[in-house]
Amino acid sequence: MVIFLDGPAKGKSLALRRAPVFLRAVIDQDGTVDALDLLEDEPKPTETVHVYRRVAGTVSSAIVCSRGRGCRSMAGADYRLHDPQPPDASARHNGLWAEWAKTEYERVTKGTLDDAANQAFEHGHEN
Repeated sequence: MVIFLDGPAKGKSLALRRAPVFLRAVIDQDGTVDALDLLEDEPKPTETVHVYRRVAGTVSSAIVCSRGRGCRSMAGADYRLHDPQPPDASARHNGLWAEWAKTEYERVTKGTLDDAANQAFEHGHEN
């Protein structure tokens, strides 16, 4: 399960297939919380987008099987609201989102973390 620790999606948990470093949580007008974990996922016009960053050291995975539905892979991780948030246009457009996430990942891991912390972040482990 993916768990949101703070921000607008605080306390929500979702069964997702992926746990990327940056994850877009969306909240629809009716209050429904979802996440755009798959590469082809896009927000609906009625959803607000909030970017979260995976907490280092919390990634897990499992295969869940059920009768009649088969098996599927599920990811688990904890997420915190990321600061700064991208421009709304970047969070809503998959191409711009991919560019922003790559640039922000490089900024966070190369610009603000020392080598040991950088390696831990990249591999999902805390020092």
